[in-house]
Amino acid sequence: MPTVKVLDSHILTIEPEGLVTSDIEQWARDNTAALEVESIGAAGHHAPEDQPDAIGHAIANWLTRHQLTKPQPIIR
Repeated sequence: MPTVKVLDSHILTIEPEGLVTSDIEQWARDNTAALEVESIGAAGHHAPEDQPDAIGHAIANWLTRHQLTKPQPIIR
């Protein structure tokens, strides 16, 4: 039988509140086991356009923490 790895959930938030309001974030914390919440900083309606590097780093770090990829060098 294959082994299934259960991963932590990961929510990215923006400042000021965006789609994930403080009420939604609290609900998620209360109802999701092993939830990781990480702010990517200031962003507006199009967070991927406002904070593409922060989103990429957050996802890459999450993948590394869960041993789903090897650490990658930061290219600036």
